[in-house]
Amino acid sequence: VDRGVTLSEALLRHDKWLEKKGIKNANFAVVTWSNWDCRVMLESECRFKKIRKPPYFNRWINLRIPFSEVFGAVRCNLKEAVEIAGL
Repeated sequence: VDRGVTLSEALLRHDKWLEKKGIKNANFAVVTWSNWDCRVMLESECRFKKIRKPPYFNRWINLRIPFSEVFGAVRCNLKEAVEIAGL
């Protein structure tokens, strides 16, 4: 983290990557392991740092939900979920 780029730079690079791949304006969603990443952390960091949050971060898929539907309500982190799923 100490040698990483700023949040503003990371969001700009991500945006350019999406544009380069031709999907920036396509219908897509970010996939996370919980709602916390997009709803809480990114939202509050952007507000605190006065950075415009790209609108595509307002639609995401919480992978825990379909995982729980398939494997049951197992409490685990993403690494453990990948192992449970055999991936």
